[in-house]
Amino acid sequence: MKPIQITAIAVLMVFYIAYFTKMILQRRKGVKTDQIGKGNKPRKLLVIEILMKIATYSIVAVEVISIIWNFRMWKSSYSWIGIGVAALGVLVFIVAIATMGDSWRAGIPEKDKTELVTAGIYRISRNPTFLGFDLMYLGVLIAFFNYLHLIFALYAALMLHLQILQEEKYLTETFGEKYTEYKKHTGRYFIFDRTYSKKKTIIGLVSIVLCIALAVGGFAIYGGQQMSKLPELTFNEALAYTTKNNPDAVITVGIIKDGQISYKMYGKNGEELHTEPHTYEIGSLTKTFTAALINKAATEGKLNLDSTIDNYLSLPDGNEYPTIKELLTHTSGYEGYYFESPMIFNFLVGRNDFYGITKESVLNKVSKLNMDKESYGFHYSNFGYAVLGLVLEAVYDTAYPMLVNDFVQNELGLKNTKISEKDGDLGDYWDWKYDDAYLSAGAITSNITDMLAYAQMQLENNPYFAECHKSTKQINATSASYASMGIRMDEIGLSWIIDNENGIVWHNGATGDYNSYLGFNIETGTAVVVLSNLSPNYRIPATILGVKLLVELDYLWQKVL
Repeated sequence: MKPIQITAIAVLMVFYIAYFTKMILQRRKGVKTDQIGKGNKPRKLLVIEILMKIATYSIVAVEVISIIWNFRMWKSSYSWIGIGVAALGVLVFIVAIATMGDSWRAGIPEKDKTELVTAGIYRISRNPTFLGFDLMYLGVLIAFFNYLHLIFALYAALMLHLQILQEEKYLTETFGEKYTEYKKHTGRYFIFDRTYSKKKTIIGLVSIVLCIALAVGGFAIYGGQQMSKLPELTFNEALAYTTKNNPDAVITVGIIKDGQISYKMYGKNGEELHTEPHTYEIGSLTKTFTAALINKAATEGKLNLDSTIDNYLSLPDGNEYPTIKELLTHTSGYEGYYFESPMIFNFLVGRNDFYGITKESVLNKVSKLNMDKESYGFHYSNFGYAVLGLVLEAVYDTAYPMLVNDFVQNELGLKNTKISEKDGDLGDYWDWKYDDAYLSAGAITSNITDMLAYAQMQLENNPYFAECHKSTKQINATSASYASMGIRMDEIGLSWIIDNENGIVWHNGATGDYNSYLGFNIETGTAVVVLSNLSPNYRIPATILGVKLLVELDYLWQKVL
């Protein structure tokens, strides 16, 4: 487990050790601490307490699952902030139960009467134990954010709040004016609402929301300004902005120019790092390897690019199926992917969308799709490449992971390139099963030395790849936004995208926490590889950085001539 996971588990353990130790110590004194859902209480109160108990138990299970399986949708800079918030919650809770002494109860006591505690931490919060719970839930949620975790955390926080409202009724009935006076000076959660004025509370909450909105808006405006300047930015300027104040950034950039191969690594604020070939997920660059394997099978006579897939897969008669070439060029009519039962859970926990999607489910979907048009336009399809993986398995009678690993490592000599095993040194890798159907669409990991060697193969017109670079179709997929960022998609070969304006052949890749780019110009003999451990949606992605650098290299090359 990673340090962030170990620390999160430790924080949870400290919290619940304190919780149950306090209960045990009170039990030895004859105090029944756990009063949740017990006794002849009003029905409404019993229901709330039971639901609260279910919520507090279930959120623990979700927290532990999220931590152990590392289900989180953002990087460690945010995660460590969350751990700090959670630790603060634990501290608040421990101080609260220590201050309350033997008066602390979990739930509303039916018979035994406790003292009204207003000293210490209870001077700034009427409910510091609940505040401790909420801070811990919030902190762990920030550290390991996923949508399933969010749902259960909100449920737990809601039930705790409803319990607070019930306890306020009990305390008012029990302590009368003493508690009423206490409420006037101490807030329900914190001191900011100590006057108990609804008007002031609303004003305070609105002010907080506005501050957050202004902060977010400020960042958005700043980011928008930087993006509007994007065409004017040099590669170095774009790189510096992308890594600005981000201690987790590790971007490796490799170039091939004038027959020389070199690479550099960059971290926070674009500062150069000690060169080390880290392992990155390359996402959809996997498709170029899949396409090369398909082309290899075609040259060996194992398949025909113009044949439909039902020639190689066991599919029912009566449907129209796409050709191999149509799948390679994303012109099959297939969607990017189709709804599969595991996808909902994968989405909720922030895991790889394609984890656990079986080959059987993909084949079943293919059998129900009737591609009855003569031709379809360009539509990028992970699903199509999942089908190509099945075709390769059928013609070679070998599982895709074994097939591609043997191809890249033994035939191409790329010893550090393989189907992901989550064994890299940068963390936050996607989960895959070796029998997942979408491996052929985006499951390969690699490093800069291998990807530069791979780029060199493209420049040398390696027989595996020469045919893949040739244009097969005009796709005209360059949108206005793409064009403004220097990205052009004019034609397509076998997986590779062709930028006619700049003479670039390229492909990119993106997973949850990685993005990559490989582009080359055969005429100038230049190539660029960008491998980034940042989310593809984070500031300026690798594709734009790569295009900028490659165009700059080619411009300098032409300028020299």
